[in-house]
Amino acid sequence: MKLSDVRDLLDTALDILGDSAGRVELADGRRRVRIGRVSASGAPSADAVSGPEGMRAPPEGITIRAPAIGVISLRDNRTDRPLVELGQTVTQGQTLAFISSMEITTKVTAPAAGVVEEVLVDDGDGVEFNAPLLKIIPSV
Repeated sequence: MKLSDVRDLLDTALDILGDSAGRVELADGRRRVRIGRVSASGAPSADAVSGPEGMRAPPEGITIRAPAIGVISLRDNRTDRPLVELGQTVTQGQTLAFISSMEITTKVTAPAAGVVEEVLVDDGDGVEFNAPLLKIIPSV
């Protein structure tokens, strides 16, 4: 597939999605491409996280965002095993995903040690720069 074909597919998918979150699957008989856009979730209000006096609030999750635009891979391409799973403990600097675009692969790493609280994308999704990918609860 030529780079111009990939750009055309991305443009078509983004036209279909508009500004909304969702997924689009495009196929031409021989190939199939899934492209998705996730919506950024807002932070909870202070009222929602405050509790009785003297109680410590649970640690806030860290949202890991896409450092580049492209297609995300959540699997190790050598073993086909997931790089990270819900509830998994991760270490600072651990590889969580790869984003590929125009033959360039960008590594997504954990900014801190913690536990994976949420995986916000699926393997093979198209992601935009700064799109939320995962959330981790940092270790205390």
